Amino acid sequence: MKGAAPWETWIVTIRVPRRHMFRLESLLQGESGMGVARFGDRSGRCELWTTRAQCASLLQWIEEMEQGMQVCVMEVGPWKKK
Repeated sequence: MKGAAPWETWIVTIRVPRRHMFRLESLLQGESGMGVARFGDRSGRCELWTTRAQCASLLQWIEEMEQGMQVCVMEVGPWKKK
């Protein structure tokens, strides 16, 4: 099986306190092409959709803000059609 294509969709699932959700989404929008935030509910769970090529950069970006915004990475992996 061939490796994943750089444009393949990857999802980084995180947990972030509700009070930081809007700020996180705003900051992510400022990072051109890094990813898109999808908040399904107000539980603090969030999916950050990105490409395989951008995934490492996104994880580094999250790591840099973990302290101030209490972001916790829960899962990282390719998008799977259900």
